[in-house]
Amino acid sequence: TITLHQGISRIWNLIEEHACRLRPVELGREYGTLEIWCSKEGDTEILSSQATAKGNAAEDEAWSLVKMEKNVLGSGSDKV
Repeated sequence: TITLHQGISRIWNLIEEHACRLRPVELGREYGTLEIWCSKEGDTEILSSQATAKGNAAEDEAWSLVKMEKNVLGSGSDKV
């Protein structure tokens, strides 16, 4: 079992390449500088929509985002 941070770190390049192919004009120039943010609970899309529907997205702790890191200890990446 791995953490969310380790999982994102393992597939970082895949996520970055996919994003650049989906939005080549906006993200193609920024390849290598992508920032990935996830909710603490891990299901960002559902949590954000629920927090927005409740009207208190800024105050909802489950909605707060955490910046992911490209290289995380235990993720199998060479550069930690």
